[in-house]
Amino acid sequence: MDRGKLAQLRCILLMCSLGVSACDSGGSPTSDLGLADGDMADAGPCADGSARTLMLRDADEDGFGTLAGADAHGCPAVGWVPYPADGRLDCDDGDARATPDAEDYCDFDSDGAIGLDDCDDHNHRRHPGAVERCNDVDDDCDGLVDDEDQDGLMDPEDTWARDEDDDGYASEVFLACEDPGDGFVLWGERTKELDCAPLDPDVHPHRMDDCAARADANCDGVFEPVYVEEPWFPQVPYSSAGFTAAGEDDPPTLIAIPGNDPITIDLCPGTYRVMLDLGTSFAWRTDFTVRGHGASPEEVVLDAAHAGRTVVVPPWANLDQIGRASVARFENLTLTGGRAPDGERGGCILQGGNDDPHSSGALTLDRVLLRDCRADVGGAVAVERNNMLTMTDVVITDAHATQRGGGVDFEGLSLTMSGGSFSDVSAPGGQGAALAARLPVEQSLSLQSVDLGAVTNDFALRTEAETVVRDLADGASLTCTPTACTP
Repeated sequence: MDRGKLAQLRCILLMCSLGVSACDSGGSPTSDLGLADGDMADAGPCADGSARTLMLRDADEDGFGTLAGADAHGCPAVGWVPYPADGRLDCDDGDARATPDAEDYCDFDSDGAIGLDDCDDHNHRRHPGAVERCNDVDDDCDGLVDDEDQDGLMDPEDTWARDEDDDGYASEVFLACEDPGDGFVLWGERTKELDCAPLDPDVHPHRMDDCAARADANCDGVFEPVYVEEPWFPQVPYSSAGFTAAGEDDPPTLIAIPGNDPITIDLCPGTYRVMLDLGTSFAWRTDFTVRGHGASPEEVVLDAAHAGRTVVVPPWANLDQIGRASVARFENLTLTGGRAPDGERGGCILQGGNDDPHSSGALTLDRVLLRDCRADVGGAVAVERNNMLTMTDVVITDAHATQRGGGVDFEGLSLTMSGGSFSDVSAPGGQGAALAARLPVEQSLSLQSVDLGAVTNDFALRTEAETVVRDLADGASLTCTPTACTP
């Protein structure tokens, strides 16, 4: 084929690509192609006796051909059609659907949808199968605007979830552009996991399992006695988020918890043989809570089994973390079996300190039983510099120190103890069988209604000049400054 004919072909195809309906090129079979009638006759008749004519290649056999590979002296054959009298050509000889008889089979917006199915061939966002969005437009070409046919509307601001028990989790997704009303919540981060019990507000993802019934309550299909609010990664193999309910002869597991994000661990009743290290040499946890879910502190036990301290709350770990405060809380549980290394402090709990008052830490014990704890200083609890200790209804028993502070040794910023009791605690004479404290300037100590039982030499206040030893009456209240205590 000469260049002029190819140019005509390109022109016709260009017209189709620009949206010209029906690929209509017009023209006549000979004049538009520059062929004289004599050219047809010179080659002689076809085998069937018919005259030769201009034949067009019809690869898709839709009855319409293209000028590409046209035979000016052709005869009838499969895959070939004569040049039509009206000059209409095929704009896509690889698609039998694309013919001059179709109203429009050109894909002008290149969205993969052609023909009448594409409701807007000049907008690639609108085509069959597109995501329907809340924009007052029929995006998926189904004849409906902002429809709720479950084939789109997947943006969070467009998607709602049915929450029949009002626990914040959905039993099914409901697609709507407007608030459906009561019983629905937006499909957001917390609702992207479906509620396995849509009529029970106490069962849904992201909560601890039912301790009393020992049944799954967070929709993961299994009962687990430990629930961790955020993921974390102990440095040793573990099960149940690092806590394993153990037998009496099982050794404890050292669980080092790196990272700085707040974390809460909830425990069902049981004995967990663990030693908790709330920081490592490279990280320092700033907010840590452990909660027991038994009827009393005795039902949830963290037992170090004499292998080391039960809990270590570190100070800042590196210079980048100076100026930050660590907060550790223990609620409604028992800490037992703690042993500090020789010459060190804090048998069951050590809260480490530092010399930066802006990096103070806070240790809170609420309804905690401390028992079977040993150390040279601070048999049960030792709190070092620039820390605060708050104890509410804390019971300390069977706690002993070889130097001072059989129950508690305190050198922090402030100590407040309300309720609770000391029993079977000891330290050398004059060194505070129950409590030894050192209060530098601007630090204070307050005991309110603490039961000291038969403990003698129970309190020792160390000042810069001397150590003041006092025996406190049961249920006495005591408030101290760096130099004196009242009453």
